[in-house]
Amino acid sequence: MVDLTPKQEAFARAFASGDYDSARAAFRAVYGQGNRTDKSVWENASQLLANVKVRSRVEEIRSKAAKSAKFTLEGYLNEFADLYRKCQEKDNMGAAVAAWEKIGKACGFYVERTEDVTPERQMTPEQLRETLLEAIEADPELQHAVISRLMDSGALAKHHGANQQEGGRA
Repeated sequence: MVDLTPKQEAFARAFASGDYDSARAAFRAVYGQGNRTDKSVWENASQLLANVKVRSRVEEIRSKAAKSAKFTLEGYLNEFADLYRKCQEKDNMGAAVAAWEKIGKACGFYVERTEDVTPERQMTPEQLRETLLEAIEADPELQHAVISRLMDSGALAKHHGANQQEGGRA
């Protein structure tokens, strides 16, 4: 067993348990939200999982759990194949597949990956409009796609009709 702080150990146990749907949720359960932003919680949870000692402990806990349950990748795949065949015969796949995915995730067969795509700064509606117009003007294929979409939706016809009623030219 590797040496961890009590909180690191609690986080490793919480994350390895599969009781939490993400590293962020496990982090909050152990460390609390405090005055941290969601981004900060995500960064802290990611740093913990990137820590070799914490990651090793998570794998150790999951390995012990899998061995004690006699649940291995080979067994998982065999059971899944049997379940798949049975569900295919009954034409009912959704619930069974979802349950087995949860079991596989709990055993560490699935790796959760998340990416924070929050922009560093928020755009005003005018900045967003300008950015979109620049992108559309720079790409003829995108121009064609936007015009086609507007025509399909009838938005251009509505706009054209409004301009004619105002005495303007479209």
